[in-house]
Amino acid sequence: MRSFMLAAIIAGLAAPTSLFSQSICSPSGNLIIISNYDGGPLNINIDEDVPNIKIGLSSYEPMTVTISGTYAANVTEVWFAGYNSNANNNHCAVIATTTVSAPVGTAVTIETYPPVLLADPAGESNMIYCDECSESPYSGNTPDQVVNYFTSVMGGVLRWHKTQYGCYGGINLSSGGNCCLGPCSVVVNAGQDLFICQGDTVPMAAVGATNYTWSPAGSLSDADVANPMAFPTETTIYQVIGTDGLGCAGVDTVVVNVAPRPDAPEIVYQPGDTLRCDPAADAYLWYVNGTPLPDTGRYIWATMPGDYTVVIFEGACSSETSGPQVFFPSPPSGLSPVDPFQWLIYPNPASQEIRIRTANNQSDALSWQLHDALGREVARGVGNQDFTIDVAHLPVGSYSLSLTTAKGRFFKAISIAR
Repeated sequence: MRSFMLAAIIAGLAAPTSLFSQSICSPSGNLIIISNYDGGPLNINIDEDVPNIKIGLSSYEPMTVTISGTYAANVTEVWFAGYNSNANNNHCAVIATTTVSAPVGTAVTIETYPPVLLADPAGESNMIYCDECSESPYSGNTPDQVVNYFTSVMGGVLRWHKTQYGCYGGINLSSGGNCCLGPCSVVVNAGQDLFICQGDTVPMAAVGATNYTWSPAGSLSDADVANPMAFPTETTIYQVIGTDGLGCAGVDTVVVNVAPRPDAPEIVYQPGDTLRCDPAADAYLWYVNGTPLPDTGRYIWATMPGDYTVVIFEGACSSETSGPQVFFPSPPSGLSPVDPFQWLIYPNPASQEIRIRTANNQSDALSWQLHDALGREVARGVGNQDFTIDVAHLPVGSYSLSLTTAKGRFFKAISIAR
């Protein structure tokens, strides 16, 4: 499981430094609350790329609020609810009434001591101010009343609450709060990172919440369930936001690593009845007539006739099966592979004729037979140490040539190509 801190980094957020801050992003809104007694000038620097920011403000004396910073446009709503009186003191500045300067499009509401929405014998019955995280009795509102009020009128999930008695001056979004985060968070676990091959699908699973929203959604079977199927075409970081029945949220991420799948290989015949797999790979699985062979290398010595195929592996990812290589090895089972006469058979592949010569001046007469890929004899004859076989009339394909003398029988695979 990735931590909240890592999730924030992946989402492009600077992790808050306050112990009491939440590094989650809720689609329903991310609420920050600033409350004090003295009001005064307040510049809120939106220095984190947190979406749908809602700001709740409360004070006894009026405030002059300015929303600024790189991501100021992410602020969607500002709501002031306090006493808003300059009748007694202006401790931080001479301010007639609360004003808010925010980016165009921001919804701004200013209320003067509206009724609280959470009755609490330790606090006032109207929204006035809050300047202490823990005090009994409170001279103004309790932190619970403040959090309840702004959560009720604006919605969203509490990100942090900052409160103090004196003047604020400036606050950074990334600095977090100092008070009253409360229990409204959910520990969501998206599981361990996953590994798939290109083209595969993998199940994901999140636990810890009631409702879930995954992103990016384009490569998921369903972005709003706990256990969607993922089919990314490249390595993807998925984030899941989980909420419970109270709207409390938590976040986690999981990486689905996608490894490329190798292309289907080809089989190349080499002299000596050897088959080579192209291209080279990490591992190989050979078949003859669909039956697996024990050979696991790039090269195999073909010992029986049939259709040879191969699958290659790069890491844990396998290719499609190669096209078949129809092959007649020399010699068939039970015959000696020794060529006592050092026969030269060329060209191979041939198009019009095949020439057969022996390098040790063998003069004994021999007989020869040519069989097609199905084992049928298509030609036969006799020869000596230097002769040719006409193949111009034979179809393109694979053949088996046998040379028989008094000293033994020699087989050779022949290809006819044009």
